[in-house]
Amino acid sequence: MEMSVRLFLVRMAVRILTRQKRQRFERALREPQKCQQKVLSDILTLTELSRLPEQPTEYVSYPDNKSWTTESVKFYETTSGNSGKKKTIPYTRSLLQSFQNLFLLWIDDLMTVQRLKTGKLFMSISPRLESLGMSSDLDYLNPFFRWCMSSFIVARPSDFLAHDGHEFFKKIAIRLLNSPYLESISIWSPTYWISLTQFMQQNLQVLSLHIEASTIKKIQNQDWPAIWPNLKIISCWTDGSSLMSLRKLEEMFPQVSIQGKGLLATEAPMTIPWTSAAGCVPLWNEVYLEFIDKEGCLKPLHTIQAQQEVELVISTKGGLLRYRIGDIVRCTHFYRQSPVLKFVRRVGEVSDLVGEKLDAAILMDVFADLPRGKWLLVADGDHYVFVSDFKADFQDIDRRLCQAFHYGLARELKQLKAVRVKYFPDLTSKMISYYTARKIKVGDVKERLLWADPRILLFLESSKLSDSYL
Repeated sequence: MEMSVRLFLVRMAVRILTRQKRQRFERALREPQKCQQKVLSDILTLTELSRLPEQPTEYVSYPDNKSWTTESVKFYETTSGNSGKKKTIPYTRSLLQSFQNLFLLWIDDLMTVQRLKTGKLFMSISPRLESLGMSSDLDYLNPFFRWCMSSFIVARPSDFLAHDGHEFFKKIAIRLLNSPYLESISIWSPTYWISLTQFMQQNLQVLSLHIEASTIKKIQNQDWPAIWPNLKIISCWTDGSSLMSLRKLEEMFPQVSIQGKGLLATEAPMTIPWTSAAGCVPLWNEVYLEFIDKEGCLKPLHTIQAQQEVELVISTKGGLLRYRIGDIVRCTHFYRQSPVLKFVRRVGEVSDLVGEKLDAAILMDVFADLPRGKWLLVADGDHYVFVSDFKADFQDIDRRLCQAFHYGLARELKQLKAVRVKYFPDLTSKMISYYTARKIKVGDVKERLLWADPRILLFLESSKLSDSYL
């Protein structure tokens, strides 16, 4: 299949639009400290301040419904609320430009590395169950580039307008199943795609009215590569708790390249997957980056050491200043003079009922060789509950947990009772329903392995969300 003329023209346009941006970004990778000084100066100018606040914040003193900089607000976007309070983020011209620059650099890198023929791309955002914010990821882009990309995006903005998760999945499923020339997928969590394919399998009768009979047969056989034979790359989270679902995605598409997605939040873009760096590097040109080390000291990100794990702190061109974004990252190696960062876990993803001090990293270690399925661990008073979509033996799970020293000690001292297990074959779908019911953006959800609130068990058993969950 020859490359389409329009794709060729768009590729040329991308290279022209990103040439200077890429050159500046490459310089920033060589001189991150110098670049950060320029970004900090720009942020302070936008906020009309002479310096950053002394202490990092978790977004307590920022007002809602107004600009945090001298620029006017174009629209507001609500954070996912995956943990803690939902926040309303004002999008200004400079903040939108940061997101656009991330997208252009990513597309340029993708087109440079992948031999695309059709350019067909599925970019996923969450269903629009409320009117606030963007209707499409293309809203990040300027009108010219939005027009350039419009014919390559397989899902239309109207596909994301839905009353509930079922309607959303139906629209997206029909669109994708009628897109055999799909080459690239950009989603957040691997569970997003897994849930979508499960929906396809469970709703064949409805889908059969809109797709070919041969496609129905492929879904029944779970022959996903045959449905999208041109698929080359899936961009999604691959770090932290997403690693568990990633394995299943790799089994579904063994010939497809899985690209780890960088750190991207409603508040700001932070890192970008960079092929030559073999990982994700900071967006030194767009956001001022610092970290809090284990001693509680605040330091510039460019001073991080190899294998050091730190809490990320950001200051953005949208006006967030020394904001604790809530992510723990590790410097895996260096590319040029820039650290390459890997997401480890969310701050606070720990449980300590009686001193057992469990966290997501420990769980991923002790459960590393479990069957490839979805699972989570819930703290419930004097014991834990292991929830999974595969049948697990409580003795095996408890034995594995006892490999964690403090948990094993708590069990030996009878401070904790043995773990219990619960089996939900449709666990992924139930969790999607949970987030949707809380009006949390499904595409933004960072999977949690460890739950300190046992009320999630009530939802899984009833699939109903009471006000006490909200």
